[in-house]
Amino acid sequence: MLNPAWNKGYAAGAAAQRKSDIEHFAKLMQSLTSVKGIGEKTAEKITKEFVNRMDADG
Repeated sequence: MLNPAWNKGYAAGAAAQRKSDIEHFAKLMQSLTSVKGIGEKTAEKITKEFVNRMDADG
């Protein structure tokens, strides 16, 4: 059986990593228009598609 303190630390670390990942992903989505050939409309479509898939996957 795992130590409860270890479980608490693991959960806290996982939550911090999720937050960091989400912030990094948001920055990537915001910079899509800097890619040659991707304008505002295409960037919006890509962002919406990712969000929809993330919502569907739970």
